[in-house]
Amino acid sequence: MNKFSIELDGFCGTLFTAERAFNKNKVVIFAGSADGGYTSSKIMAELFSKNGINSLALDYSGCGNNTQKFENIPLEYAEKAALKMRRMGFTKIGIWGFAEGAVYALAAASFFHDISCVIALAPLHHFICGKINPSKVLRKKLIPVSAFSLAGQPLPFFIPPKINKFKLAVQMLFARKIPTADIYREAMLSASQASVIPVEHIKGQVLLISSDEDSIWPSKYSSEQIINRLGENHFRFKKEHLAYHFCSRYLLPFNLAGVRLKKKLKYFKIERRNFKNCNKTRIEAFNRILEWLKAW
Repeated sequence: MNKFSIELDGFCGTLFTAERAFNKNKVVIFAGSADGGYTSSKIMAELFSKNGINSLALDYSGCGNNTQKFENIPLEYAEKAALKMRRMGFTKIGIWGFAEGAVYALAAASFFHDISCVIALAPLHHFICGKINPSKVLRKKLIPVSAFSLAGQPLPFFIPPKINKFKLAVQMLFARKIPTADIYREAMLSASQASVIPVEHIKGQVLLISSDEDSIWPSKYSSEQIINRLGENHFRFKKEHLAYHFCSRYLLPFNLAGVRLKKKLKYFKIERRNFKNCNKTRIEAFNRILEWLKAW
């Protein structure tokens, strides 16, 4: 296990080297969600390393800074991580992201062409706004600044949707749901084209994974938009969208890593009623990702 720091390497991260890597030349960078942060990145990276994937957990949102603010995060962290991996002898560099991390992964690969494989779980197809207290559902505040930056400049983003916190609290308490996906989708429909991630510039394979039971983000809709944009621009690399039903947005295989997300999953009806099937979906998605990475 190798650790990297912002002072010495230009990014923060931990490399989990697979004991029995199916390809020693490949490495995948992991970017977790805003609420899961670096901890979730490390959990996923370690799990994948135990399954033959050299994995770098990237602390893209923290890097020693205030993790309660998710704003103006440099895409260059991914660039520097990729360059470091190449200097260490890896010749094929991929990136995996979940939720906000999926947006970061797609954005980074669109600008930095050392990355030749993108796996995005529950993505959006627009650059997103910043957040304060991203791990607190009701205390979380969307702010009118960009979540990400490039060359010191904020990237364009779609205007934060207006969410009625009182109504949301009532729905969480009595209906046990967080129904914000339609609000996000409506905001994106009127967004500037400048805020759309230029995924057609990615120089490698793209795998998107979403659920039609994602009530927080319209990730299935966004995945369809990404596939359409790639097709319209005659994207020459392999692309695929895996859309599931029996699962919430939490398509990452936390169950295989021995992690419990009971407090998060209780807000999804599909998880409350079909938890075993949801876990089967997570395992299937995980296996599909492994197959994808082996073929890459």
